[in-house]
Amino acid sequence: MTLLKKIIQAFILNRVHIIASTPAIMWCWSEFLKMPFRKIDYFIITLTVACICEGNRITDIVEDKVNCPDDLVDAQKKSKAIRYFCWAGGTIAVILALVTEPTLELAGLVAFGAAVGYFYNSSPVPSRHDLRLKSMFIVKNLSSGAGWSAGLLIFPMLRSHTQPEMTFFI
Repeated sequence: MTLLKKIIQAFILNRVHIIASTPAIMWCWSEFLKMPFRKIDYFIITLTVACICEGNRITDIVEDKVNCPDDLVDAQKKSKAIRYFCWAGGTIAVILALVTEPTLELAGLVAFGAAVGYFYNSSPVPSRHDLRLKSMFIVKNLSSGAGWSAGLLIFPMLRSHTQPEMTFFI
């Protein structure tokens, strides 16, 4: 296997392509809405997305056995490191969000985002894998859409302290 192929495989395996798209999407929204997002928010949201993507790697066992067994083996080998990363990264993201702007609205949005991110991959009852949001028909799509919208659009919009122009509502 060539070095380039190994690099691309590691890039995709570790979901870097999804994680890297986060600041690009935020920047596009910022430009479209003519609303500058704070630089720290790019870091906070990208870190949050990284935690969710990596957490997903160790919770999709049934699906990944069928769809991408090599990815599953890699994730299982790294599961302890992935869990530490997710908990540490999630904690850092929440602390940064609340310390840099401690408002009730933001705390509510962060709590909503943390709950959606966690329960998208994890069940509130460990023996009931079917209770995670990702396993529920329609709820999967609604929750991921709500989470992405809250994180990539509403969170930085609240923190920029500007009102969206009419283009936002069209």
